[in-house]
This record gives sequence, C-alpha cells and structure tokens, in this order.
Amino acid sequence: MDVEYVIIGHGIAGTMLSHEMQKAGISFILIDDPLKSAASKVASGIINPVTGRRIVETWMINKLMRSSFAVYRELEVKLGIDCLRECSVLDFFPTAQMRLAFTDRITEGSDYLFLPSLENDWLEYLNYDLGYGIIQPAYLVDINALLTAHRSRLIADKLLLETAFVEQQLILSKDKIQYGDLRASRLIFCDGAAGSSSKYFRRLPFALNKGEALIVEMPGLP
Repeated sequence: MDVEYVIIGHGIAGTMLSHEMQKAGISFILIDDPLKSAASKVASGIINPVTGRRIVETWMINKLMRSSFAVYRELEVKLGIDCLRECSVLDFFPTAQMRLAFTDRITEGSDYLFLPSLENDWLEYLNYDLGYGIIQPAYLVDINALLTAHRSRLIADKLLLETAFVEQQLILSKDKIQYGDLRASRLIFCDGAAGSSSKYFRRLPFALNKGEALIVEMPGLP
C-alpha cells in the first residue's frame, strides 16, 4: 500500500494531525497499539488559559482558545458526539502568596481571572481559609469519547492499523520509507513518551512525567 504519510500514535496529537490531513486530502495510514494506559486516554482534558504558580496566561492563548473551540466543535459534528463543554476553574488559594499573585494579575489586566462576589459560598462543601479565584472561560474535553469515536471512524475508513509499531521493521531510504507492506514518503511520530526509547530520538532531553488522578465522590456537590 502506498500513502504520503505514516503516522505513529493515536493520542490527541495523532488524532488532530490525521483529522487535518483528511480535510486537506492527504493520504495516510495511522499505526497505533490500543494501550489503555496511554497518556491521552487518562488525561483530564482541561484547557486552562493560565499556567503555573505565577498565574501567567499561556503563550498565544487567545488564538489557541478560538482555534481549539472551532476544531473540537468540528470533530463533534464529524463524529456525532458531544466532547467539549465550557467551564470555570476554581482556584482555592493554598497560601497568602498565591492569593496575592492571583489578585496582582487581575490588577495588571486579564481576560480570564476573576474574584467571586461571595468568597464563602463553597464552605458548605469544602474547607478553605484564604478564598479562591475564578479562571474562565476554560474548557473540558471528554478525551475518551473523542479518541474512541475517532478511532472507530479511522477503522471504518481503513486508515488505522491496530498493532504495535516495531522500529526494527522500519526501512529508510533517501526518498521513501517502508514498513511491511506500507510505503510512504514521510513518517511522523506522535507516540509521546515512547520517543524516549527510540533510536532516533533517545538522545533528546526527554523529561518524562508521571500523572496521577484523584477521584472523589462528593454527594450533593453542585
């Protein structure tokens, strides 16, 4: 089989890339081993416009928020799912310094940071002493719903090989790559942390992260 591109990995990066390639009429095959513990599958899916302890707006956030909203809505229509909703992030201040950093950013001017009119309105449900701030708008993406639906579409379109990518089987030449029966002009890796063990990328300064989720059941929480 001959295609223009082979994509390795079907996390959020592989999903977005293959979606844009389909729109552009670019031929590809995606290879992905359906691991339950892949980073994208366990991600919380929060698009937060500010980052870090200094409450700094993310680089190019206004453009990114607009484009993110548009592409997720586009994917919802394409796949017949609901995976994106607007929400707010409540930032309960753990220290007086964090409260001061938040209020300073509001004073400097921010489109995303606000203080509540009633700081004690969550005391019925949560213990906190130093108040909280509001980050809005933020978005919550149902990553599992998106990846599952998109994967099903790729399978139906015969664009996904559900198998582990074996690097040793890859044959590179000057103007093409070959992998089994696949022949392509280009190969794009979207396989996240797996790159740290690849012979092509393992010399890069990877800094692997461990993620943890705390799932809490709180009856009556609005």
